[in-house]
Amino acid sequence: MHFFIPFQVFVWLIACIFVSRELDMGRMMEARTIVQGGLDAAVLAGAHMQEKVPTAYDSFGYPKDWKMVIDPDVARAKALEVWMDNVEHYYSTPLYDIASVTDVTFTVSPDQTEITGNMVLKMKQTASAHFIKSAFGETIDFGEVEIPVKAVAVIKPEDGNIITP
Repeated sequence: MHFFIPFQVFVWLIACIFVSRELDMGRMMEARTIVQGGLDAAVLAGAHMQEKVPTAYDSFGYPKDWKMVIDPDVARAKALEVWMDNVEHYYSTPLYDIASVTDVTFTVSPDQTEITGNMVLKMKQTASAHFIKSAFGETIDFGEVEIPVKAVAVIKPEDGNIITP
């Protein structure tokens, strides 16, 4: 006795797999949007950690011209603090079960006018819709996708105003 799957059932099962993948793509975009907002906030907070440094001196050795620069150590610490507050919000959403955040770094440019935040969002690609689970008895794993996320904030040295590129 042969087990025969009618063509319509086969097409329906394949369609369900693609629909469930599309649902995961929506969740992936939602997760990326949430962590991008957190990273943007962290970088902007870091850009606000500025100090005034002299650029020219008068004949007596006193500073006469100044410029604003980002204080690298304070900026990285503040960015990390704000990031940790924001990542707590992310982990309170239902997306944390399919995604993880890794490799979070904050760097300040050598001229101290730019702070950059980088991270990787790792998402599990699964067929997770309820009808797929009930049809096959378990979640189908399609592997993992890594999504790089980047945020940059630049200051104007003349006045310290933040420029968002």
